[in-house]
Amino acid sequence: MTNTGQIKTTQTPSPRFTGFTLVELLVSGALGAILLGALAVTSFTFTESLLEIEGEGTAFAQGEDALGRITREIREAHLAEIPSSGRLRLRFADGTTHEYFREEDDLLLRRNNGDTARIFLDLDDIVFVPTLTTRRREDPPEMTYGIWLPHEDFAVATGPWQEQLPNQNPPLEIFPGHTVSLGFVPPTSNSVLGGNGNEQLLQIGLSLLSVPVASMAPSSSVLVSLYETRGPGSAIPVETPLGSFALPMGALPQALPDGAGGWVAPQAMTTIDLSPLNAAMEPGVGYALVLTGSGGLVFSPTLLAGNADLAIASPGGPFATVSSTVPFSLSGECVQTHSVEQDVIVRVTIKMTPSAGPPVTRSASLLSQTLSKDPWLGVVPGEAAP
Repeated sequence: MTNTGQIKTTQTPSPRFTGFTLVELLVSGALGAILLGALAVTSFTFTESLLEIEGEGTAFAQGEDALGRITREIREAHLAEIPSSGRLRLRFADGTTHEYFREEDDLLLRRNNGDTARIFLDLDDIVFVPTLTTRRREDPPEMTYGIWLPHEDFAVATGPWQEQLPNQNPPLEIFPGHTVSLGFVPPTSNSVLGGNGNEQLLQIGLSLLSVPVASMAPSSSVLVSLYETRGPGSAIPVETPLGSFALPMGALPQALPDGAGGWVAPQAMTTIDLSPLNAAMEPGVGYALVLTGSGGLVFSPTLLAGNADLAIASPGGPFATVSSTVPFSLSGECVQTHSVEQDVIVRVTIKMTPSAGPPVTRSASLLSQTLSKDPWLGVVPGEAAP
């Protein structure tokens, strides 16, 4: 019997379908290397950025700590000095000092006992910026000379006296033996002497009197006396004279007759030396210069209703004010206070730039200086804290 069934055979596949070719392996390896390289670069960059961020954060935190310490001490200090933009010196009530300064790339703190510590490292720059206020202190009094009572204070018009001669007013005639009293008040401030008005006059001297006066009889004598008055604004003398002297004959110009039995008002100022009085007056007190001419005197007056700066008395009689005044000026040597101004720091702004990290700016006020609004208060260099 013959077997007619089919015989199954197994065919071996082609070798090219059994794996990767060399080219495929090379390409896949190259792609893998590129991907691994990119991953490594990304990981390295991330790590580096993270470290940089952490470094900046550490530098910022350290800078905050350093500036926090400095600003705290600024608030507690009584006096701050900035010798240079990168150096701050603080003085405290107990007498100790702390000095902050940059040395190379570090910020250092030095105490008054010599101890030094580095409180911040790797510093690019630090600047201390002051905010100032002015303090005043008293120096020894000083002497000054000038016209402390200008005649413009007594005149109606302004400008040079020669331009304001009251020719329209009749002359003021003081008959022989009669007395005229010129009242005045020495100033209290140096502003009248051209000063800043911040100084007080302590003592006023009399050197010269300028007044439009002439003598009816040049050969007659004139007695000049200084009195205190009833008060500022009054020409009525009281008590005994503070000083007196007689003018030499011919010290006053001759008055000219007007042809009608009277006298012509003087047309110029006459200067009288008052140094023989040797007077030292107090500011703000009422005084009067009293002139008595044995031969009579003639003044150029200015009419002022209600005026009390001029008084006249007959021989042995009481003084009575008249409704006119005489323009006159007084000059002399004065003693005045002398104060000096000093700028002190009331606030410090700190601008710090770390080598790693952003710039940091902080500021603080010296409480003891900020609370002292009066220019005479607060500590200045050379003074101990109260």
